[in-house]
Formats: sequence, C-alpha cells, structure tokens
Amino acid sequence: MLEGHGDGLPLARLTLKVDVRKSPTKLALALTLLLGFVFGGFLSSRLTGRSDAEAIQAALLANSALKITETLVLLRALHDGNCDGATERLESQLDFAIIELAGDYTASRDYYGGAAESLDQAREYRAVYPHNTLPSIDQRLHMALETKTKSR
Repeated sequence: MLEGHGDGLPLARLTLKVDVRKSPTKLALALTLLLGFVFGGFLSSRLTGRSDAEAIQAALLANSALKITETLVLLRALHDGNCDGATERLESQLDFAIIELAGDYTASRDYYGGAAESLDQAREYRAVYPHNTLPSIDQRLHMALETKTKSR
C-alpha cells in the first residue's frame, strides 16, 4: 500500500507475517528485507551531512553486506532442501533488478552495452519463465521489460 505523507513523496508500507517455528528461512528473508529498509533510511539521512565520497563508500559497504546476507539466506534454503523458496526469492530479486536497471537506463550511460544486453537476456528469460507477484509489481516489471535499448 502506498500513502502520501504530506510532502508529496510516497511512503511504502510493508507487512510481513512469519511463523518462525515453521520456517526459519522466511524469518531470515524478512530480516533481510527489514535490514535493507533500515540501511536505506540510514544512508539517505546521511547523504546530506557527509561528503559525497564517504556516502558512496557507505552505500557500497551496505550493499556488500546485503548481498552477503541474501546469498547466505539462499544457500541455507538450498542446503535445507527448500529449493522452491530459494527459486522464488531469486525470481523476485530478478524482477526488482530489472525494474531498477530499466529505471536508470539511458543509452548514453550504457557505454559498453552491458545494461542493454542484461535487459535482452531478462526479456528472453521472462518469455520462457514468467513470474507473477503483486499487480503493481507485475505492471512495473512489464514496463521495465519494454524499455527501449540500443539493441531494440
């Protein structure tokens, strides 16, 4: 659910219900999401008070920590035999990566063509393996996959 909070900026509200006794993997995924939101909020509060170089380093550090946590969660799920859960998490990560890349994409920024190539590969993959979640995310994903690139 998105709500305005007075200054014209949307506010995202996320509710997760997890029974930790039945699924420690779901708990780990929920904690990963929560940490991502906390680190993101912390970083945005620091961007105005520190030098740009320090803020970039902090963002890179937080991103590295998040990647490790996500990878550990996926590896634990696979080792525990929860292949469906790990696959679903990877599919969701792909959806959000596509949406983020398409939002930042311009041909002039894509010096080496890597972004266009990644979007092409994502289009091919999603044509074979469609993934549906919430209607709002599915709509954003559809728009992202329609992004015009050098190769299209």
